Amino acid sequence: MRAGEWVGENRDRGISIVCKETGAARDFAEATYGSNLKAAMTPSLDRERLGLLDIQIDRLARHGFIDSKVNIDDWIAPEILKAGAAASKEDVSLLQ
Repeated sequence: MRAGEWVGENRDRGISIVCKETGAARDFAEATYGSNLKAAMTPSLDRERLGLLDIQIDRLARHGFIDSKVNIDDWIAPEILKAGAAASKEDVSLLQ
C-alpha cells in the first residue's frame, strides 16, 4: 500500500526504481506504465489482476516450478488487503 502511495507522489523516482529492479530501459518503463504507475504499484484483488495471476500460476505449474495449480479464490484473503489499506492510511506520515 505504501509503495503505491509513495509512487503517486514520486513518479520519476518510482520509474527509476522499476528500471533498476527489472533492467528495463527508462523509455520502455515510461511507455509501459504511463500515468498508471501508482495503480500498478498498489495491491489489488480486482478481476483483471487475479486473471493475470491465474495465468502466471498456470505457467509455473506447467513448467514444474510449482507442483500443482493453486485455486486463487480459495487462496486470497480480502480482509488482509483491507487491513493493509486502513493501516496505510493511518501511516501516511511515514512516507514523508
